[in-house]
This record gives sequence, structure tokens and C-alpha cells, in this order.
Amino acid sequence: MVQRSNELSKEIAETREEMGERLIELRRRGRRAARRTMQVAIIAGALAGAAVVGLVAYRMTRPPTLGERARRLVPTRQLAGLRLPSMRMYVNDKQVVDRDDSATEKLVVTAARAFGTAAATAAIGILLRRVTGRDESKPKAE
Repeated sequence: MVQRSNELSKEIAETREEMGERLIELRRRGRRAARRTMQVAIIAGALAGAAVVGLVAYRMTRPPTLGERARRLVPTRQLAGLRLPSMRMYVNDKQVVDRDDSATEKLVVTAARAFGTAAATAAIGILLRRVTGRDESKPKAE
């Protein structure tokens, strides 16, 4: 019985030693894998950062294409959803409302003002010529 107990103790000790060695080897492998993974992540991050910087530099240094210029001029929103022009309302010198316009609304308002100014100028010119008698559109009496 004692001999069997000694054999079992030896086997247990050997198994513990083997397991300890395996555990140490697995820890080494884990550290190596973690180091390798970290290196790959750093390299991938550096490459992605370089690509982003390169793309930003490319977009900032190249001249805009004709299509990009046209898209900048033409408003992208639908004209049907226009709001009122911007307005600021004051009550007793205290500002109550301050609303800004979108780019589309500013463009439409500017175009409407220009059209209105041109039409009013033409109408006043015609009216003044008729009043002063210098109207070239009437047939001249010979």
C-alpha cells in the first residue's frame, strides 16, 4: 500500500512538473502573439493614417473639376421648401427673433431682388422717356 502511494505521489509530481512547463510555454506563446498583434495593429493604424493624410492633401491641392464648381453654384435643396427670408425682430431694443437663411434661400432672394431692380429700372426709364417726350418707340411725325 505504501509502495502504491509512493508511485502515485511520483506520478502526481511528474504531471505537475509537465503541466508547469506547458503553462510556461503557453504564456510565452501568448506574449509573442500579443506582441505580434500589437505590431500589426500599429502598422495598420499608421497606414490608415497615412492614407487619410494623403487623401486630404490630394483633395486640398488639386483644382476643383467643372462638375464640382457647378455643384457649388447650384443649390442642392428643393426650391419648394423655402422659408421666409431672414428676419430680426426687436421689441424695446431687445432682439426677439433672429433666423438665418439657407444658401438656397439667399440665392433665390438675391435673384428676386436683382430681377425686381432690373424691372423697376426699365419701367421707370420708359415712364421718364414718355413724360419728357423722348420716347423712341413712338413713330416720329415727319
